[in-house]
Amino acid sequence: MYGENGEAVVSGRDKISHSMQAGKEYVFEVAGTDANTITPVCLNIVYENIEYNQEKTVALLPFHTEYFIFDAVETKLYLLDFAEPPSVDIEYQVSGEEQWHTFADARYPMFCESGKTYHIRIVNYVEQTLDIPIKIVSPPEYDENLNFNGNTSDVGYFLLQTTFNSNFKINIKSAKTSEMTLFDASFNQLAKVTSENISYPIAAAGDEVFYIKVDAGYDGTSDYNLNVEFSPQLLVFGTNNIVTVKGSNIVRFAPEITGKYELTSNGTITVFDSDGNLKTDNVFLENEDYYITVKHNGTAALNVGVQSTEISAYYSGDTIKKIKLIKDDLMENYNKKCSLQDYAEKYDLRMTTMKECFKAVYGKPIYSFQREYKMQMAAKLLATTSSSITEVAGKIGYENPNKFSTAFKEVIGTTPREYRKKNN
Repeated sequence: MYGENGEAVVSGRDKISHSMQAGKEYVFEVAGTDANTITPVCLNIVYENIEYNQEKTVALLPFHTEYFIFDAVETKLYLLDFAEPPSVDIEYQVSGEEQWHTFADARYPMFCESGKTYHIRIVNYVEQTLDIPIKIVSPPEYDENLNFNGNTSDVGYFLLQTTFNSNFKINIKSAKTSEMTLFDASFNQLAKVTSENISYPIAAAGDEVFYIKVDAGYDGTSDYNLNVEFSPQLLVFGTNNIVTVKGSNIVRFAPEITGKYELTSNGTITVFDSDGNLKTDNVFLENEDYYITVKHNGTAALNVGVQSTEISAYYSGDTIKKIKLIKDDLMENYNKKCSLQDYAEKYDLRMTTMKECFKAVYGKPIYSFQREYKMQMAAKLLATTSSSITEVAGKIGYENPNKFSTAFKEVIGTTPREYRKKNN
């Protein structure tokens, strides 16, 4: 190969490589072994460091194999966001790997990791000018209600990341026929569904990533709603109260009878109510959903056993719900001076019913529960603040510091002053 001044810049057999500058002319001389044989020349052009959100114009000439390189600076979803789909086939490759990958759909999505280099090539030659724009996009993640809203003029992809082994259902509603395509984290297509209303079940492992692509109405303007329905394995006491789980999993428990239940497992278990609040007692209401997370490195057995269902024979589910609200109210407003009569009137319960049901649910009288919780909060203030004993008494609703000191000693086993000396 000769430069524009006629100087030889590089030579070799079968293959040569040289960096060329834009605007300069170069001459290639090919010496074949036989003067009567036509020797084809293939010019491989490499364009490095394609910048994101900028267009690179590449002229494709005969016998060219176009080959582009870009470095991912963020671990994100990248798109080759052409204004119009090109009439060529395009593949991509992770630098250092042999395999070339085809793109999942017409927006050419790639999930790239920060610090890695990626190659893009044109497979079938056509003589045309091609713009290569690379765009970083951040697919919206589901909110706390597992809902998405949008239209196909948006990013078009949604990110679903699961935390536990469980079952999910992807629901899509739109005014027109929609198409949903499901991909794994590497953008391998897992499913494609076309329907007016789509409901597609998937089983997901813990810490698994899915991409969901929605085309609503195929016109880029139709609004749609995408909902990911969480549908974990159901455990119904009395039929299959022992369940085997692998790794980290979530089980839904819906008791048919209100009562006290005991949950045991060789794994670590945590229980939440249907609102996602951590459950600290063992009373479960009929026709309510509870979610039990089970964490184990291998296989774990979860057993739900009944302790007592007598509570359901005496108190309605509505009454028990009110008792739970009263307990939460007591804990939240421990610093206020509220009588038991105030709580009975607030939640429309007879005083006797409130006292008896509270003891049945939590195993101790409501007055004892309230006083013990106040003293626990007082002990925390004594150990972590410099407030005087009189000030601490006032902060938990006691006007008389002597009565506070007496109650503190009965519950904690020592006076406030002695407690502070040991723990401050």
